[in-house]
Amino acid sequence: RKKREEAVEKCSAIKDEIKAIVQVFYCDICDKQYKTDEQYQEHLNSYDHHHKKRFMEFQKEQRAMKGGPTADERQRKEERRMQKELLR
Repeated sequence: RKKREEAVEKCSAIKDEIKAIVQVFYCDICDKQYKTDEQYQEHLNSYDHHHKKRFMEFQKEQRAMKGGPTADERQRKEERRMQKELLR
């Protein structure tokens, strides 16, 4: 039984290590995971990646120009709303 538990622990440790290594090849903007550095670099140079990046920057600028709430302000507003609901 102990051998089996040790084997499971070792296997899970290896999986965690692999997950941490592969996490390096993750694109937050596009929400995509890549297995190799070559794939990741190719993605970073792709039209789709640059298009999404420009679009996100454009949206951010538009919100700033409109004077709309920032992410922190929206989060604080949501927290206040939740607190009011809890008080009811």
